[in-house]
Amino acid sequence: MEQVCLAFSYILGFSREYAPTSPVFVPMMKLMAKCCEQHPQHFYMGLVRSAIGFFASANSAQLDAVLVDLTGLFIAPIARHLSSPPGTLAPLPQPISTAAYEMLAEALRHWNLALLSMRSAPWLSETLDSTIEAMPRLAEENQAVHERTICAMLRFLRNVLLWSDPETRKGEDAPELQELQNQAQALLTERPLPRGQALPRIVAALARLLAAAAPNGPAKCEAVPCVAEVLRTLFTGPFEYSAGQQLPFAMRSLPSPLRDALGEAEQQRLMQQLKMEKGDSARFVRTIISLTEQYAVCLKRSQFGA
Repeated sequence: MEQVCLAFSYILGFSREYAPTSPVFVPMMKLMAKCCEQHPQHFYMGLVRSAIGFFASANSAQLDAVLVDLTGLFIAPIARHLSSPPGTLAPLPQPISTAAYEMLAEALRHWNLALLSMRSAPWLSETLDSTIEAMPRLAEENQAVHERTICAMLRFLRNVLLWSDPETRKGEDAPELQELQNQAQALLTERPLPRGQALPRIVAALARLLAAAAPNGPAKCEAVPCVAEVLRTLFTGPFEYSAGQQLPFAMRSLPSPLRDALGEAEQQRLMQQLKMEKGDSARFVRTIISLTEQYAVCLKRSQFGA
């Protein structure tokens, strides 16, 4: 089946002008979704990701709907599986979950697919909810094993946050882009999700990710810079005030001894520093790495004291 998926990718790539109108295109992709459901493998998600890359810019409402439906067919079961209570389902192989979220991040990178997903795809709200639930838990269970999946999840969240920011439109006043901005903001702050509003839960999950990275060499963890970029997107966009209010609360909600790693004055200085550095990606990332290293020192002191 890996060879079949590679063959389909080559066929679609070389016939991209004609493939979307072929009567076998949609049945072929749905067949791949059925095969993936029966025996999940990462190369199925790779095929869908390739199709998104080939056809997302075709400017076809019918094709956009097909690509959004395909994305949901593949990502929703994976997200649901990852967010299930521990021990209820067999764990997924890491390459499958990583490939699924890389496919999702690719879909949400295209404004037309992002708009259609946020406007009318029921799977997106469920997937966002499941992702926020699963992401910190995966890191706390075994960050080294799940790190690539966590980074792909963070890219998905960052894409949603970017579409909520007026700066992403770069001065373009197209009604579709304005609607996309409104839809993204509503998804994060207004739309009811099964486990609660998205935005404060995202901030809490980011704090838990930093805490989980602390014992694992923060400067070497791929997840820490990814967390930093999501936080920076929060601080540069329309949610700056909310993020500045919720991040200290999330840090104080971490388990002991990390909740006491920074005093109130230190937390206030950190928030001011993040706001000042939000325009400089490298400095912002260094500050978040430094915070995570403080957590690491706090954990070591606690162990030594015990």
